[in-house]
Amino acid sequence: MNNFFDRIANELKIITEEGNFRSLKKISDRRGKITEKDGKSLLNFSSNDYLGFCDDSKLQKEFYSALDSNPYKYSPGSSASRLLGGNFELYDKLENEIESLYQIDNRKALVFNSGYHANLGIIQALCKKGDLIISDKLNHASIIDGARLSEAEFIRYAHNDHVHLEKILSDNPDRNKLIITESVFSMDGDSADIAGLCELKKKYNAMLYLDEAHSFGVYGSNGGGMASELNLLSQIDILVATFGKAAGGVGAFIYAENNIIDYLINKCRSFIYSTALPVVSINWNLFALGEIMISQSRRNHLKHISNILRNRLNTAGLQTSGNSHIVPVFVGKSSDAVMFSSFLENESIAAFAVRPPTVPVGSSRLRLSLSSAFTVSEIEHAADKIIEAAGKIL
Repeated sequence: MNNFFDRIANELKIITEEGNFRSLKKISDRRGKITEKDGKSLLNFSSNDYLGFCDDSKLQKEFYSALDSNPYKYSPGSSASRLLGGNFELYDKLENEIESLYQIDNRKALVFNSGYHANLGIIQALCKKGDLIISDKLNHASIIDGARLSEAEFIRYAHNDHVHLEKILSDNPDRNKLIITESVFSMDGDSADIAGLCELKKKYNAMLYLDEAHSFGVYGSNGGGMASELNLLSQIDILVATFGKAAGGVGAFIYAENNIIDYLINKCRSFIYSTALPVVSINWNLFALGEIMISQSRRNHLKHISNILRNRLNTAGLQTSGNSHIVPVFVGKSSDAVMFSSFLENESIAAFAVRPPTVPVGSSRLRLSLSSAFTVSEIEHAADKIIEAAGKIL
């Protein structure tokens, strides 16, 4: 047999034996906080719909009524990259609205097709041979892949460990250095010390790249993210965020100094060679951006129910982490995490297991991703079922 096929079969066997085999889940329907799997309705704790926009019927009706009967506004495809025939006028309007949200002089926005496209292409384009990328150990796979595709040296510092980070910075005084971190970490639910990172980047003449994927829409009085909430936006050299989570859409953007944006338009492969987003998606992102700015009550409720859930689980002796709307419940063994998830599914709760290689070996978990659409009673019910499952499995 061909060696490729032998290797593939052997690796699948190992993945299965370790309890880490994945398969696509058949989700037949989704109605806001409810998802339907195999004909059964489940409370959905595995979505990134943090503000509940994704299937809010009132918002959907408002959005589609504003598009009136113009078929162009509903266009399902763009048929070209932005540098060819796909740079619709709506793109300029969306990027202008992002710039109005942040309002830093001599900076502008550039929209990408996804957060993965953005991180992959931006890091690869900006970092050259001889440069140094210093990335938090728990950064997203898209950041890791972008760094690996570049010609720069790539070092990962221990998670949120500024002593380790400073040692790397001080050992490389004369190099171009790019520090990369998420603001809210997607699997642990904790936050970066952005103020401390700003101090280090100034002290060692580095650039700071902040991925706000899980904080955009959720933090800040206008939903701009954690850097906005902390009044540190002017000290962030490169800010990346996504429309695919709290905004309930698809796409992402970078906000950075004008020359960086112009450089990326000319050098970023994932931007240059990707077909543009469809018009209907750009229209939604514009609509959602306006809603994000006025959704403080949703942000307040999301924070409230996140605290309730985390406190209930901790009081019951379960190990969680973080301080955000992402609440991981650490299980340990992959097989136990799968059993935990199956128990909850039987109780009409969708909370899927997260296993290696997404997380380190021995730290498999349930990742509870909250939405402001949940009521307090639903959160308390879910907490009771999670605690019950833990008593049977852990």
